[in-house]
Amino acid sequence: MKFSTTIYLGFISLLTPTLAIPTPSISMPLGSEGSMHVKGPVVPGGPNMDFDGTVEEVIEKMGEMNPEWERQQGPGKALESRYWRGAPKCVNIGGKGALAHRIDEGVRHLEGLGSRICSAPASDCSRVSCSYGSAIFLCSNRDRPADVPCERIGAAAKRIREDCTDPAFTFFGNYVDGHWIDTDGYAVYVRDGNC
Repeated sequence: MKFSTTIYLGFISLLTPTLAIPTPSISMPLGSEGSMHVKGPVVPGGPNMDFDGTVEEVIEKMGEMNPEWERQQGPGKALESRYWRGAPKCVNIGGKGALAHRIDEGVRHLEGLGSRICSAPASDCSRVSCSYGSAIFLCSNRDRPADVPCERIGAAAKRIREDCTDPAFTFFGNYVDGHWIDTDGYAVYVRDGNC
């Protein structure tokens, strides 16, 4: 019995494709759940205000301060080729990662913040958006914080979602997992999160 089980498991392992997970040059520390910092006006032309939290939390705080506040429109030229290296790197996830439709919600929120600045601490990551276990992270691989227009993070997450969504549909939806490295030493990750 032991011999036949060993042969069977060996045969199955030959039939199962090996999952090649690319090693990024910026590695996102597992468990990085730090808050993002956002700086920008709540009232058009008003003074810059500082907020900490996910984009969903920041938008709620801005709405409390100014009920007539409306999100800015679209990313404009946020995704110019000079900002990013190559194409997003996708991770072969096999049913894990972020739910694609939840990432779409985070992208819309980030694009709505427009040119306001979203930040991640030096040599660390900030969870920028998180909904139902699906997160967008901004990571800095520099000795200084990454200060990036929020709309640019949204545009990068959108491209990662477009390029890296697993086509296999599950009961919960499609999953996505990947990252894209900027030319200035930061990266945007789309993956599962603790929320």
